[in-house]
Amino acid sequence: MPLQHIIYDLNIGQVDGIRKITSKEQGGVTCNFSAPVTSQGLTKIYVLTSPAGEFVYVGHTIRSIGQISLRSNTPYNYKWLTVGSWEKLHLHVFLLEIDSAVTDTKLYGEAIEAEVVWLIRSKTGYWPLGQNEIHFNNNFSTKSKEEARVIFDLLSSPQ
Repeated sequence: MPLQHIIYDLNIGQVDGIRKITSKEQGGVTCNFSAPVTSQGLTKIYVLTSPAGEFVYVGHTIRSIGQISLRSNTPYNYKWLTVGSWEKLHLHVFLLEIDSAVTDTKLYGEAIEAEVVWLIRSKTGYWPLGQNEIHFNNNFSTKSKEEARVIFDLLSSPQ
């Protein structure tokens, strides 16, 4: 099965003086996140891009992607919400199929996340604008590089 790539638009606005996700859209229709991106335990790489195509943030989770909306409503807001003045960001969610031989899916996801961030840096000349940390892991170097290349190529191709 090919890598599943699901795209949402996040509308960003000021609420009580704090930048937050105010709504989500898919295909121009207001929506909420839904399965499979809300599935617990499913490894996801997510990438935020600006309408101009700038890379803003790369993340990894095995929790619901809805955590992005929930965390934007707390004092511990994401840096990517504060680095730009965007009114909209594109959220690309990639659902990973993990080989049964991989015993630590968290480390595997982090390895892919780091490789995607590195590809962005090496191909564009800049780190994602809201990225302030990445976790490198050499245990999965060959496979994580392959997965990252597929993700980067999907991000780089016209939608």
